[in-house]
Amino acid sequence: QKVKREQWDLASAYNCWSVLVGQTKRDARDHAAMAEVYHNNIVPRFTHIQDDVHRIYKRCREIAYESHEELLKVLHELHTSLRTYHTYQADHRAAQAKLSSFQEQRAKLQAAVPKEKLDKSKKFRVIEKEIQKRNNKYLDAKLKAIKARNEYLLCMESANAAIHKYFVEDLSDIIDAMDFGLHNSLARALLTHQSGQECFKRSLQSGIDDLQKTITNLDSRLDKQRFLKNNNAAFMLPKKFEFQGHKGDEVCQVQVTREVQEDIEKRYAHLVKRLTGLKTESEENWKTIETAEKTLLEMLNRRDYDVAHYFSDEAAKNMELRIPETGTMKLRADHQETEAFYLNKFREYT
Repeated sequence: QKVKREQWDLASAYNCWSVLVGQTKRDARDHAAMAEVYHNNIVPRFTHIQDDVHRIYKRCREIAYESHEELLKVLHELHTSLRTYHTYQADHRAAQAKLSSFQEQRAKLQAAVPKEKLDKSKKFRVIEKEIQKRNNKYLDAKLKAIKARNEYLLCMESANAAIHKYFVEDLSDIIDAMDFGLHNSLARALLTHQSGQECFKRSLQSGIDDLQKTITNLDSRLDKQRFLKNNNAAFMLPKKFEFQGHKGDEVCQVQVTREVQEDIEKRYAHLVKRLTGLKTESEENWKTIETAEKTLLEMLNRRDYDVAHYFSDEAAKNMELRIPETGTMKLRADHQETEAFYLNKFREYT
C-alpha cells in the first residue's frame, strides 16, 4: 500500500481529490474563523449597541419629561395670567361704570342747580367727593388691567415660543439623541460581518479556481502514460521469442518441401480465411463499441451537476421540476445496461 500511495500523485484524479480535501479543510478553518469573529466581535458589538441604546433612551426620556414639565409650567403661567387679566379687566370695567354713573349724577345736578348754589350744595359736594374716590379706584383698576394685559401678552408670547421650540426643535433633537450613534455602531457591526464574508468569499473563490484548474487538467491519456512509465518493468514490450534449436539443428525458417507443401497450403488458406473473418468481425465490433462508447459518454457527461435551483428564491417551486426518484433509477439502469453492453463488445473485440 505504501508503494501504491507513493504513485497516487501521478494521477490527475488524485490531484482533484487532494485539492478538494484541502479546500474542505480550508472551508472548515474559514467557518471556524467566522465563528470566532461572531463570538468575539460581532455579538459583543450588538450587546454594546443594545446597552448603549437602553442607557441613552432612559436618559433622553428623563430629559423629555423635564421638557414636558417646563412646558406645562409655562402653560400654567399663561393660564394664571389669563385669569388675572380677565379679573382685572372686569374690575376695570366695573370701576369705569361706577365712575360714569356718578359723573352722570353730577351732570344732572349741575343742570338742575344754579352754578352759584353748587358750591353750597351738600349733595354736590358728596358727589364730587365720591367721583374723586371712584376716579382713584378707576385709575388704580385701569393700571392693574394694563399690567395684567401686558403680563398676559408676555406669557402668551412666551408660551407660543416654548411650544414652537418644543415641537420644532426639541422633539427632533430628543429623537436624534435617543438613537445617537446607533446607525454608526450598527454599520460598523455589519461591516465587520461583511469583512468576514469578503475574506470567506476570496478564500472560497481561490478554492473554486484551484479546483477548476485541476478539473481542466484531468487527462486520462496522460495518467495512463505516467502509470505505464512508472511501472515500465511490468508493462514494457517483452523481447521476442528466439528459436532454440536442437543440438545440431540450425534451421530457423519454415521450409516448404514437396512432402509438406499441400499441408502448408491448406493451413495458409485456412488462416487467411480465419483472419479475414476476424478482421470483418473486429471492424463491426469496433463500430459497435464506438457507438456504445459515444452513448455511454453522453450519459456520463450529462449536465446534471448544476444545483443553482437549490439556491434560488423559487426553490420550492422548482421541487416540482426535479427528476423524480423513479426517473433517476431508470437513468441509472440505462447507464448500467449500456455499460454492460459496451464491456461485452469490448471483450469480444479484444
